[in-house]
Amino acid sequence: TVQHFSDSEDEVDEKAQMNGASRSKGSGEAPSVQRRIQYFEARADRNYVDTLMDRAPFGGTPLFERGAGYGRPLNSRNAVLTFYDEDLPLYFVALNRERLKIKYSASEGLNLGYLVHKNVFAELLEDAQMSGSGAGREEDANLQMVRTLRTHLLQWIADVLRSPLPGETKTWILRCCERMGMVAVAPYQEANHVNLAVIAYCLCRCCPSNTEASLFLRGVLTSTWHIPAEVSAFIERKSDVYGLYVVRPGTLQKMRDCGLQVALRNFEREVWQRSMNNTAMYLDIISHFSDYCCFAYVQGLPRIDDIVLKWLAEYTRVHPWRFIFLESVDTSFNFPENRDRCNFRFAPPNPLHAIKRAEDLQSPVVADIRPSHSVQYPERLAPSAQDVQDPRKLFQRLGSQFAQEGSEASRSLFAPTPGASSFRSDFRGELEHYLFGADPCLVLLVSAPGAGKTYHMGALRGRLEGEGQFDIHEFDGSSDILVTTALSEILQRTVMTQSTSGQKLLVLDEYHMLSDEHKDELFEWVRAKLGPSLRVVLIANRIDSKDHERLEQLQPGDVGGACPQVKVGLIQTRLSRQRTCEVMESRGNSEKWREAVCDWLVGSRLIFGEESISLRLCDTLEGALHKPDPGSTLVGLLLHRVPTISRSTASEFVSAYLQHVGLRCQGLAPASGLVGTCFRVAMLDRKKDEMCSFVEFLERTPRAQEALPAVRLLAWCVYMMNAHNRWDINLAVAWAKRREFVDQVNFPFELGEESAGSQSSVGPTFSWAGDPSSLRDLVDAVKRGHSVDWSDVHRKVWAVEHIKDSELFAQLLSSCRNPGMILQQVLPGNLCSLLRLSNTPAPKAVQLARIILQHAPHSCDGAVDKPRCLAWWTILLHDRQELEVLDLLRLAGGPAPLLETLLWARDWATDRRSTSSPQARTRLLQQALVLICMQDQVPLTLPQLTLLWTGNFGRLLHAGVAAQEEAWGKKLVDAPSASKSAELFAQGELPNVLPLERFRRILQGVADVQEDWPLEIQALWRIGHCRSTAREVSALWGAAPHLLQSRWCDEDARSAGQSRGWPIHEYFLNGIVTSSGALARSLQRALLAGGCPIPEEVPPTAFVSACADALNEMRNAGQLGGVRVAGVGAEAVMRLIREEMSA
Repeated sequence: TVQHFSDSEDEVDEKAQMNGASRSKGSGEAPSVQRRIQYFEARADRNYVDTLMDRAPFGGTPLFERGAGYGRPLNSRNAVLTFYDEDLPLYFVALNRERLKIKYSASEGLNLGYLVHKNVFAELLEDAQMSGSGAGREEDANLQMVRTLRTHLLQWIADVLRSPLPGETKTWILRCCERMGMVAVAPYQEANHVNLAVIAYCLCRCCPSNTEASLFLRGVLTSTWHIPAEVSAFIERKSDVYGLYVVRPGTLQKMRDCGLQVALRNFEREVWQRSMNNTAMYLDIISHFSDYCCFAYVQGLPRIDDIVLKWLAEYTRVHPWRFIFLESVDTSFNFPENRDRCNFRFAPPNPLHAIKRAEDLQSPVVADIRPSHSVQYPERLAPSAQDVQDPRKLFQRLGSQFAQEGSEASRSLFAPTPGASSFRSDFRGELEHYLFGADPCLVLLVSAPGAGKTYHMGALRGRLEGEGQFDIHEFDGSSDILVTTALSEILQRTVMTQSTSGQKLLVLDEYHMLSDEHKDELFEWVRAKLGPSLRVVLIANRIDSKDHERLEQLQPGDVGGACPQVKVGLIQTRLSRQRTCEVMESRGNSEKWREAVCDWLVGSRLIFGEESISLRLCDTLEGALHKPDPGSTLVGLLLHRVPTISRSTASEFVSAYLQHVGLRCQGLAPASGLVGTCFRVAMLDRKKDEMCSFVEFLERTPRAQEALPAVRLLAWCVYMMNAHNRWDINLAVAWAKRREFVDQVNFPFELGEESAGSQSSVGPTFSWAGDPSSLRDLVDAVKRGHSVDWSDVHRKVWAVEHIKDSELFAQLLSSCRNPGMILQQVLPGNLCSLLRLSNTPAPKAVQLARIILQHAPHSCDGAVDKPRCLAWWTILLHDRQELEVLDLLRLAGGPAPLLETLLWARDWATDRRSTSSPQARTRLLQQALVLICMQDQVPLTLPQLTLLWTGNFGRLLHAGVAAQEEAWGKKLVDAPSASKSAELFAQGELPNVLPLERFRRILQGVADVQEDWPLEIQALWRIGHCRSTAREVSALWGAAPHLLQSRWCDEDARSAGQSRGWPIHEYFLNGIVTSSGALARSLQRALLAGGCPIPEEVPPTAFVSACADALNEMRNAGQLGGVRVAGVGAEAVMRLIREEMSA
């Protein structure tokens, strides 16, 4: 039967003719026309429960803009209308062609979507409306379940219709939906068509089950298909969503023995040749699926990138009948959120979990995947037995060794009141402050996976659309659409809308999965679009230093940043105990186990890091605690979350935890070692949950990486004990029973043998077995958490061949937790070449420079290649951030390194062109020179002082004006007399000129006039060295008299100077009076009446001769009594004046 829907008067007339034909047939007359056509009035067909919901006047938008058409409100993308605004009993389900990889074919064309009759789901939706209704509920609330169920049903039925199932099977599924499962005849299943049954079963298993009727329908659909037990194991879905397996060798044959059709792809050759990137590999794998092959089996991959793993998992999610099997892939170093998407039922056991002794590290199975080597640790960092006996003494000792100079973060951890975690325990208030504020914003929200970031953004959606009138658009940064389409194009299409009311809000999830190229493209697009019409929220699980740099460059005050009213924020958060309790209460978890679950999450976070916990673990932990003996389950759970730790560590942690919550721990070792002690220390913070985890502790104290792994654990323990002022935990027993550790990133790998009597300065550490000549491989290894032997890399590669790719080297440094270990192994000349703009763009050079200044060693042999000095100079010239002289002082590491840097820059800095506000940077360099000349922490000799203001720096020397001299006087008076430190002078506004007293010392110490000096300074030098003329002296006196005057005198002279004029400085007096020619009358009067001190070397006759004209005027005016001179030569001058005047 063809259903035809009338929407014109002509068709209504045709319907009347057909009715007449039917009446004539009933009367025995032959009908004029015979057709198998059934007509419906669109509105009279049936009253569907969701029709009014889609056409409600509130929250809808007109079908056409006013003046271009008409229409009632429409708030559903699934509704189907006529041009006469009539409701048709159809749903339209659009297909995302890019996401589903749908392509045009000559036989089938291009599938854009499906039209589904409303009768298919009418009874299911009516049942949902009745089950959702209740006393006191409003009509809108009754339809909420209808709306949710309909969305799920339409998405599911689209999967069914686009699947390779036969038409008869699809028809049967539609009929089952229409009759809510009350279908007597099931489709016939042939015994040898296992693959077809698997496809049908997988699709039926995905049927929504929001209501009892839909749950019954799902049961009817799934029970129809017979799946052998041996096949069922291969079609399980992780979390009922993902069909991605990690399997051991031999699984392929077992699958084929079950009759499954499996496509095989071996990448062994491509991996060896490195001839395939992630995009090509992903497209190659999914190309092996066909209509009747729903299993793809991959061999030859020892490891897999996180982005490919995420793409494959998401591909199986949107194609629920397809499965991917990865043979012998090591996922130990993949992100935990990606491992959670994999099924490990057939996975090979982790060889690392079988390691118990140091000899096991050399076994071929272990050495092939995790090679190791021995490393020498400084003996000075190993605590003595007496130190361990007294935790307070141990805290002071380790604090003095690990606190890094110039690093506030590391010093705060060993302060009497130590710093807490830098990650916020609750991000919701700050995020809502940004989003509901008046100013547009970009917010980067970062936390370990499972902290509820995406969930909270979804919960905020209703408020944002209602209160803020936001037009919200979402995009997944890990989407495989990026394989074929540019990110900027996708973002532009994502935020494109016809709505002109309110702001657009772009929510980009999985930001951390974007490549660096995509991140740069994203921020370029945001910089152009961010403003009053667009806000952006980026959600990430982890970031690096380059992401911090991108945010800083986007700040409104930065050059090329966002518009001034835009706010740029970074929210780094974590999963806290308070948040966990709220979620468990809302989910209805058993109150009996809530405290125990929270204690596990707090202890695991503090010891193994933020990525070891997740809100998804709450239900799993509660289920494990219900068991009579939960020990083995909890050990397996911890090893899955943190696969890089040993089984000994997991067993001791679980043993300590079960003892803490009062449960039996059969078969587990007693928790008397360092790990058990760490757990007891972690429980000091179980209620507040605010201190640094062991992983964050290491990030904030890089020097701790130089110590033995066991010493690091002790350092974290005393940090926690000091934070809670609890010193009653016995560390000596745990230290005496400590086991040997294999060093690695984050928590070390614990062996099963004790090391109390072993040599404390040497220990094993895991290394990396990749190609050290490939920077890209090194970056990938560091991001995955591999421990790389950097001395071996230096010996094999960097000592022979210089690093040339500054982009990849910057990624390597920003991804490493301890960049200092890398910088120690790179030749100084190589680092300097990477910093020069001839090899590296300015932004990248600045990024490298900041890392070098923070982590590179201070000592460096050689006079020319000094990476720290060149890094400081690079930041001064090219950093676009606003800098002050205090920033330059701290970047250098103090006054002594700053002096070394300035002296180096005077002679060896070849780059003199600034790319960031040259005038401001010139003033900043002058302030740095002034600062180092005025401080007294590092005394400067006169040759050093003159070196700083001559040569290439000569042009920077300027004489201050009178106002600057007064500012210097006030600054020196306010400064404490005991010490004039560099930090003190750098506070507040620092003049960019020296005070005249220090300025004259430079003129006195320079042997010859500098051509780069300004003309007035050259004139001052000639006056001071008695090489000037009276004409030059008089010109300078008329232009800047304060340069020749002395304003640093006692209080009596100062008050006299303010009334009569300041005296001429004695350093210039000899050069003035011996200059050839006649001095200006005003200068002669200043010499006579200013009270200038006359040194012994100034001839009295020369002084009187230079002032002869002024003396005659004063004698004629009767003002000789106003002559005031001082100093050792004053008496001789006065006597000569009296003799001359009497004559």
